[in-house]
Amino acid sequence: MIRQAGGGRREPRRRTLISVTPGARRARLPVAAWRWRYEIAVAIVIPAAIAALLAILGFWWLVVDATLFAMFVIACPPARAAIIARAWCIVTAHRVRTGCAEAFLVSRRGALPVIYSTTPAPYGQRVKLWCPAGIVAADFESAADVLAAACWARAVRVSHDPRHAHLVTLDVVRRPGNTPGRPGVEPDSNETDRFAGHHDLVRAQP
Repeated sequence: MIRQAGGGRREPRRRTLISVTPGARRARLPVAAWRWRYEIAVAIVIPAAIAALLAILGFWWLVVDATLFAMFVIACPPARAAIIARAWCIVTAHRVRTGCAEAFLVSRRGALPVIYSTTPAPYGQRVKLWCPAGIVAADFESAADVLAAACWARAVRVSHDPRHAHLVTLDVVRRPGNTPGRPGVEPDSNETDRFAGHHDLVRAQP
């Protein structure tokens, strides 16, 4: 009970709770190295490989071998498709992180979800995330449009591991006609029809 100086009573003053959503903090060195592992590997491995081949083969044989490899990639559709698919996985991982930061999908301490796997899929890419405390799959569902725009995709579908709620999967849909199912579950016909109908509606809009 709080009393005024004159002996009268007054109600205790209520606290006003202000929810402040922080931005994404700067990643620590191990996390940053994991995020940029492909670029770091390319920056280290390619110059080292070129230097080693120059020492072994010489300049002109290196040019010949590089030309033959480029011709093989151009003439072999599976090899070309595999390289493009892997490149899209790298791009998608960076775009998902950007979308999470812009949609404030961060913990109260500013930690972003950790992307531990990005794999090609018939519809686009499948991204698997480890979420810090404070982020759940429903947060991604509410920000699905923001994530799709950040990834330059048609749509993003969200699911989570049935046993571990902090493991979230994002299906980044880039190509119509390929319906992503939940991880480990094949989509049923009704789900496929609903998703295909959604793409028909999107294509029909001006």
